[in-house]
Amino acid sequence: YAAASGWVTEAGPDREVGLANTRIVIQHDDENDGLATEYLHWNATYVREGDYVRAGEPIAEVGSVGWSTG
Repeated sequence: YAAASGWVTEAGPDREVGLANTRIVIQHDDENDGLATEYLHWNATYVREGDYVRAGEPIAEVGSVGWSTG
């Protein structure tokens, strides 16, 4: 779920080659302007780059993709 409202600036793998992690970045606005939240290792996404999301909105399914186990 989105921690706060804002624009999705990234939604996809964090690299083009090798074992990639899945990554979503939300650039927040309003009282959280200037802050961003990053989400990693999700299985399925519900958002795309350029989408606007509201706080609490589902953005992805929890997962274990890429280097999630260290």
